Amino acid sequence: MIGMNQVITEVDIKRMVENSEELKRYLHKSFKIQILSESNNVVFKILGKNNLVAKVGYTGYGKNEYNTLKILSSKNYNVPNPIAYIPVHKELSNDWSYGDINRELGVLFFPLLEGKNLKQDLTKIDIIRGLNFLKNLHEDRSLTVGKIKDYQQVEVERGLKYAKKLLNGELSKSIQKIIKKYRNYEINYRFIHGGPRLEHFIVKDNKIWMIDFEGACLGDRFKDLGIYFTEIILHNFNKSELIKAYFDRKLNDEEVERLMFFELRALLVKMNFEPSPEVLKHIKELVKYS
Repeated sequence: MIGMNQVITEVDIKRMVENSEELKRYLHKSFKIQILSESNNVVFKILGKNNLVAKVGYTGYGKNEYNTLKILSSKNYNVPNPIAYIPVHKELSNDWSYGDINRELGVLFFPLLEGKNLKQDLTKIDIIRGLNFLKNLHEDRSLTVGKIKDYQQVEVERGLKYAKKLLNGELSKSIQKIIKKYRNYEINYRFIHGGPRLEHFIVKDNKIWMIDFEGACLGDRFKDLGIYFTEIILHNFNKSELIKAYFDRKLNDEEVERLMFFELRALLVKMNFEPSPEVLKHIKELVKYS
């Protein structure tokens, strides 16, 4: 068995495929493996008669993603129908563990979606399609996977971590105060994607598909909206149009604050991984800090 701290390579993926009758049937006889992307998780592309993705879940939520994709594909959502999930190691650190979702190192195999993502080609019609996809998930009360203990506290602690790390002085104090207020809101829990960035929306056959459901859970719909809106606003689209398209009404005061909390969170995450004066400017504008 591969140890928790070892890197999973093309050789390991090849061995997994060769030991799985299901994967071999999908690919047929010969196949080639390429690295598709490297970030928190490493993604391999497997080229055969049919093409596969092998996603190495270093964040520990691969099994949650596999179970979620199974449920969503069975309900005819436009998501990849996973072929297999192979656990590798079950003893991941509890640091940043996410409530009751068990973490383990594993590899998720699913069909490769051929198409452009919204980060590559952002159009108004696809922005609305993506928003409608999220709304359909949020409104589907049959989706009950991923119950998280102390959900609001977990989200607050993550926000405070970034605010303390990235900002200082009065701006940091002001944002920490806003973040802490989120503990007091009443949340109507819905199924959420958990990280709907533009690259997670794929346009295929003139329809929107979604990938990367490792953070899917029962949570606050404003998390999805805050992340999605932030991505789009940074491309100079109008937020009020998005709110109207989703709700067809104005937000009440508490909803405005919940949305701002997650927009702040999304901007702080961007500042952590892709720092820029533009992101800092948006943070200051959001909290009306001069």
